[in-house]
Amino acid sequence: YNASGENKTYNHSIFYEEGTITIKKRVVTVKTNTQTHTYNGETYVGSVWGVLNMPSDDKWYLSDYTAVSDAGTYENRASVNIRDKYGRNVNNNYEFEEDFGTITVNKRSVTLRTDNYRAVYNGTEQKYWLGTVISEDTFASGDMFISLSGTAETDVIETYNCIYEYQVVRRAGGRDVTHNYDINIEN
Repeated sequence: YNASGENKTYNHSIFYEEGTITIKKRVVTVKTNTQTHTYNGETYVGSVWGVLNMPSDDKWYLSDYTAVSDAGTYENRASVNIRDKYGRNVNNNYEFEEDFGTITVNKRSVTLRTDNYRAVYNGTEQKYWLGTVISEDTFASGDMFISLSGTAETDVIETYNCIYEYQVVRRAGGRDVTHNYDINIEN
């Protein structure tokens, strides 16, 4: 249009060049805590410190996590789902980086002292391997100490009551959990 309001578009060639809009994924970091525990037969569940660099309207929800019970050191892995303010899963709008801590379960330290045992000779082998826990820590609830071999005598003798071979098992299921203990035996 000119100043007089007349349409003058026939005097011009108009070309359109369309631009693009690019929305890149937002980089967020899933950060987990580092934890240390002593074995107690329970399951330790990893915890998430947070998701860094999130916009305020979106919320994260834990979808998978590390859960361990045996002694050792494990990566505290976690994954999350992110939802927008309308409750829609918007994970496709994010690039996830990881800053994972660890979960360390230390062995439980237990000291046993073998008990005294007296018997009268009867011509049969005498076996006695029971011990008493003398350390501050005892066996975890649900774990049981089993003597597999120790002192066995038939003749009249005075010797040490020794435990040579043992196992610690979970009462529920009978799983061997000896590897979760540092056991010191005082004969």
